[in-house]
Amino acid sequence: MMILLLWKVKAMYINDKYVFKTTGAWKMVNDKMGGPFINYAFLSENNREIINIDGYVYAPNFEKSKLIRELEAIIYSALN
Repeated sequence: MMILLLWKVKAMYINDKYVFKTTGAWKMVNDKMGGPFINYAFLSENNREIINIDGYVYAPNFEKSKLIRELEAIIYSALN
């Protein structure tokens, strides 16, 4: 089971879409896994569905800030 340790939610507009961006850290229960995550939530074009795009990083012994920025770039391309 995964738990969220810390998180921050920010509302913003990206390409005329109202988006909630959530960032934070996750951790596995009874295991030594964890790392940063990023989530974007926005309404579909017909406003009938909520679309969530999640990105998680698990990279022991590596710098995670570059990896999370790469995930964010991929998510931004999905919003266009």
